[in-house]
Amino acid sequence: YGRQVWHEITENSLIVGEELVLIANRDSFSIHALYALYEDEDTAIENMERKIEITEEAQEEGEFDGTIKKSGSGDFEKVVIEGERSRYDLYEVWVRCDKLIIRVSKDNPDKEDVKKVNKIIKDFGY
Repeated sequence: YGRQVWHEITENSLIVGEELVLIANRDSFSIHALYALYEDEDTAIENMERKIEITEEAQEEGEFDGTIKKSGSGDFEKVVIEGERSRYDLYEVWVRCDKLIIRVSKDNPDKEDVKKVNKIIKDFGY
């Protein structure tokens, strides 16, 4: 399994290159970011595929009502998951580049939160 690092993203977070620098703001923790660096690309691909399978299974079983949008191929994949799961709304963006997976998500997002998640992904270069 890859090394995973979790970060809370706030209005005062700063992304520098590939490193996430956090400036704490206790009042606005709401957007979550995770990156996982795997030993090899095949393991990263398997984990990305498993995440998609889990969400599709939840959709088939009526536990997730929403969309799963997949794009990219080869060394790069992007998945956007948006909808209602259990008792909350969800917006997640998963990006895989080679053996790195980045996930940025927000529970119960409004339009501004979706824009913020997408900006964070863009700031990472994806």
